[in-house]
Amino acid sequence: MAEIVADGISKRYPDGSVAVAELDLHIADGEFLILVGPSGCGKSTTLNMIAGLEDITSGELRIDGVRVNETAPRDRDIAMVFQNYALYPHMTVRRNIEFPLSLARPKLPREEIDAKVAQVSAILGLDDYLDRKPAQLSGGQRQRVAMGRAIVRSPKAFLMDEPLSNLDAKLRGAMRVEIARLQARLGTTTVYVTHDQTEAMTLGDRVVVMREGYVQQIGTPDDLYNNPANLFVAGFIGSPAMNLLPGRLVPGGVQTDLGVVALPNGAHVEANATAVRSDGSVVLGVRPEHLHDAAMVSVRSTGAQEVVAVVDVLESLGSDNYAHLQAPGGEIVARLSPQSQIRRGDRATLVFDADKVAVFDAKTGVNLSR
Repeated sequence: MAEIVADGISKRYPDGSVAVAELDLHIADGEFLILVGPSGCGKSTTLNMIAGLEDITSGELRIDGVRVNETAPRDRDIAMVFQNYALYPHMTVRRNIEFPLSLARPKLPREEIDAKVAQVSAILGLDDYLDRKPAQLSGGQRQRVAMGRAIVRSPKAFLMDEPLSNLDAKLRGAMRVEIARLQARLGTTTVYVTHDQTEAMTLGDRVVVMREGYVQQIGTPDDLYNNPANLFVAGFIGSPAMNLLPGRLVPGGVQTDLGVVALPNGAHVEANATAVRSDGSVVLGVRPEHLHDAAMVSVRSTGAQEVVAVVDVLESLGSDNYAHLQAPGGEIVARLSPQSQIRRGDRATLVFDADKVAVFDAKTGVNLSR
């Protein structure tokens, strides 16, 4: 296992474009860290710099306290799991898994190689497939073989680059659980790249949200969801996404097309707005699950606010109903209980607590309610 420290590392290309800008990151020994963001945000480049597949333009990368900027990939003792599995099609599962051990110097005894392959095969449930070729395996089985090849040599860290993106939705969910269980069992430092925020929220101890080469926020999944640093994080983390409504700060609250939303922490928001030199233009954020069918709320808090809107689309998922409503100021989405009697075409009354909303500066995107 290993501690990985990125001290202001950057990647700039000869044409002047910046893929990653001054990344500061401390990955603890045994931590499961997720890099998430849209395509082109720099997450895979960051992973490749850690692996040694991309040169670091500036800054310093340390593994277990040792600078590795100039160290060859093979000498960093790190194993990668790729999106396309990268298995050798002419080799059996057994040979694919043992391949890294066959390259070890000094050469390992055959008995030791067989013992390690047997151990990894048992962990990943591959005993029945050891003599098959990759073409005879399902996508999930191939992914397990790729992981077995990474695990077998007990590296200091695992680097995973969107390893589940080629799987169907059901298999992706099952493999997500397997990876979480495996990482907890092995306790190996793991850096995992994904563009899927569901993977990010369910797998990692901490999550790094990136955009256009810059880190937007680093925190636990709960912290990112409940206290997003800015508008980008608020809109990226969460499915369905947070409802964002334009407004303007007024004494005691925010003026929106829904009316004035009185904020319990209004003084705190105003102080932060002054600190960032806001002109008062803000964006109000409300999570879909914080919008409730008013008919089902028997006791309202003192900060309860009402929204009246027309239901445009109703998605029934069994455990939840997602209502898409046309409200003054634009569309909003509410995550409703399946017991709600709201139907498509209804003029529905929803209620939310003002202490659950977030307020963002419209110009900078900074969360003023943090």
